[in-house]
Amino acid sequence: METDRGEDKLVKIVWASEELFLRNGYDRTTMRMIQSSTGLHSGSIYYIVEGKDGILRMEAEAFIGDILCRSSRISRETGDPRMQILLPPAFLLHSASVSGRLSALLGHMFANGSVLRVFSSMAAEWGTRAVKMEREEMENLFGFLYGGIGGMIRMDADYESAMRTVLRFMGTLTDTEEPGLPDRIREIVSREGLRFHDTPIEDIDRIFGDGYDE
Repeated sequence: METDRGEDKLVKIVWASEELFLRNGYDRTTMRMIQSSTGLHSGSIYYIVEGKDGILRMEAEAFIGDILCRSSRISRETGDPRMQILLPPAFLLHSASVSGRLSALLGHMFANGSVLRVFSSMAAEWGTRAVKMEREEMENLFGFLYGGIGGMIRMDADYESAMRTVLRFMGTLTDTEEPGLPDRIREIVSREGLRFHDTPIEDIDRIFGDGYDE
């Protein structure tokens, strides 16, 4: 019973934090604001999560987990194992391109070393199902890849040029020279209906605003 209550509190903390991060920005959101939004005692919150960075890491795990599951499903449905490793970067870049608010939050995720390791580790675990490579080697490779993706997101690189860079890099793992492949990937990620905070990513800026006040 106590565990159930703890899980309920965790869900409440993460849900409230996501909304505050999207509405105010990560830097401007304080633990006091999270406490006020959840109605929980500060001691209770810190017992459950490791501050804002811990919350950010859990949000990142949930988001990349959803992306990896979708990529795996699409890979099976299309019979194209390349999608397992090509789609996750495309989903992330697409998310950043359609929502300034989500792009800013993703930038913070990638700037956090522990979160970047989560991205790389989870992507490598799923990627070994599509490419025959040692897990450690793939994790190192994906660490470099996702670090680069984070840099492109923070610099507001446009989707098309960023994805071309990703496909050139991924050419070391699989065939990315197929004519029309970038357009095919763009079509897949655009129609998939990715969500964050249970909100279609295309609607986030309309709901939470398209920028932050200086």
